[in-house]
Amino acid sequence: MKDLSIWKVILSCFQNNTRSLLMIVVESEGFSPGKPGFKMVVTEDGRLTGSIGGGVMEYNMVEKARDMLLNKNTAPLLQTQVHDEESKIDKSDMICGGKQTILFFPLQTKHRSTIEEIIRTIEGNKTGKVTFSQSGISFISDSKGNENKIFKQVSEHEWSYKENIGIRNTAYIIGGGHVGLAVSRILSTLEFYVVVIDDRSEVSTLIENTYADEIITIPFDEVRNCIPEGDSNYVVIMTPSHRADEIALKQLIHKKLAYLGMMGSSRKVEEVFNNLKEAGITEEKLKKVHAPIGFPIKSNTPEEIAISIAAEIIQVKNSVIIKQ
Repeated sequence: MKDLSIWKVILSCFQNNTRSLLMIVVESEGFSPGKPGFKMVVTEDGRLTGSIGGGVMEYNMVEKARDMLLNKNTAPLLQTQVHDEESKIDKSDMICGGKQTILFFPLQTKHRSTIEEIIRTIEGNKTGKVTFSQSGISFISDSKGNENKIFKQVSEHEWSYKENIGIRNTAYIIGGGHVGLAVSRILSTLEFYVVVIDDRSEVSTLIENTYADEIITIPFDEVRNCIPEGDSNYVVIMTPSHRADEIALKQLIHKKLAYLGMMGSSRKVEEVFNNLKEAGITEEKLKKVHAPIGFPIKSNTPEEIAISIAAEIIQVKNSVIIKQ
C-alpha cells in the first residue's frame, strides 16, 4: 500500500533524529488535484515522499512546510488552497477549479510509538483508525469507522480528521474470462486487492491470471457468501452467460457496495433488468447498477473494455468525499 512508504519515511526520521512534517489533504471540492487522504512527507534534510496534488500548489505548500521545519514549529496547521485565479484569498495559482484543505502536521518524538503501531497494523494486514486533531495524533487498532475518511471542523482550533488504516479497496470480478483477466491486470496496478470468482477451475484465463490476489471457484448462485458489504468493495459482473450474470446480480443488488456493475449490451441489460423487476427488484435498486458497465469509449478488445471499466471505478472511488 502506498501509504506504508509514507509512515516508514516518518519512522526513519525518528530513527535518524531528523525532523519531518506530514501534509494530508483532509478535504477537497470540485476539480481539486488533491483528494482526501493524499499524503506527503517533507523532511528537514530535503526528502519529499508522496503527493498532495502536484503543480505549483504543491511546490508552494512544500516551501511552507520547510519554513515550519526550519522554525521548529510544532503546532498543526490547516491551510486552504483555492484553485481559481480570481480568488481573493488562499489562491493556489492553479486554475483547475475547486479547492482543498491541507493539514500540516509536524511530527514529534512523542508520536513515534503511534507511527510504529500504524506500520505494524498495515504490515500485519489488520485495520485501525487514526485521528489527527489540534491536540495531536491517536490510533486505535482493530477498529474502523463506517467511512474511510472524515473531516470535521467546528472552528479554526477545533477540528479532527479521521482515517481508516489498513483497508484496501477490493475488486470482486465475477467471471474469469478474457475481460476478467484484463480487468485484474489493470486494477492490480491501481493497488486494488483483486478477487476473481468463477464456477470453472480449468479455464486458461484463470490459470494465466497472476494478477489476482485470490481466485475463488464456487457456483455463481453462491457469490453472496464471499462478497461482504462495505464502501471499499467494488463488484464487476462479467460471467460467460447473461443467465449467470442475472443470478449474481440478484444476490448482490441489496448489498451496500461502493460499486456494482454488469457487463453486457443494452439489449442484454434491459432483459436482465426486466427479469429482476418481475422478481420484485425495485427501479431504485436497479438505477444503482452500472450497466452497461464502463465508460462509452467504443471499446472492442478485452484491454480496452477493461480500461473503460477501471476508469468508471476510479471515478466512483474518487467522488466519495465525506464532511460532517
